Formats: sequence, structure tokens, C-alpha cells
Amino acid sequence: MPHPIMLFKKPLKPTDITKRLAIRTKSLESLPHLNGGHAVRLKVLYEGRAWPMVCSTRKQGYKKPVLSNGWIPFVRQNHLKVGDVVTLYKEGDEAGLQYRIEVDRATRVPSPNGNLGVPTPYKTKKKRGFKLI
Repeated sequence: MPHPIMLFKKPLKPTDITKRLAIRTKSLESLPHLNGGHAVRLKVLYEGRAWPMVCSTRKQGYKKPVLSNGWIPFVRQNHLKVGDVVTLYKEGDEAGLQYRIEVDRATRVPSPNGNLGVPTPYKTKKKRGFKLI
């Protein structure tokens, strides 16, 4: 099986956990073809559950791809936070191409009053993964 190809790595921002996951335009060519449209449905498997999502682009002008419908329920149910890092990989084998996302949880740095403070996206404590099929 060929080695996975990393398409992008991104620390999550507030918009990524409240509205949609913005994807690098450069990665669009490695995602499923939109076949002349501006959106494609994806099934995302994570811990035995299929998560339907939509990868879409703007209809005119700058494409700006995003994972939208289905992304926010996934974020909420799996407790993703600002500063967590998602990495998207493209993998290929005899059965075809698939996409895999790993989530690295950001370490929350305690503030002087003992509360968990600002996440530090470069220190991670737990990896999780799911695949786009």
C-alpha cells in the first residue's frame, strides 16, 4: 500500500468549530471531483459511525473549499476545540482512494488561577483518526 500523502494540517480556529472547516484550495484537486457542481457528499467513518458531510466550494470566483453540512455535529459530538489540529491525508490502495483525518488534541495550558487557559496547538496529547470514503 502506498504511503499516505498529507494534504494539509490545520489548527482549528473558532470558525472551524462553529460553522465549517475551511480547506486549502490547493487540496481541492485531491478531494472527490465535484463533477461540474459546487458540492459533493462524503461519508466520514469515525469509531464505527458514518458521518455524512458535504465538501463544497463557492459557485463563482475564488473556490474556497469547506467541509460544511455534517462537520459541526461531528465537532460537537467529539468535543473538538479551538487549537486542536486536524491533518488530512489521501491514501490509495487496490480498493481505491480514501481520505483520513487525524485529530491531535491541543494541550490546555493552566492559567495562574488554575483554569485551563489558551490551547497550545503544538503540544498534543491524544491522536484520533477517521476516514473519508
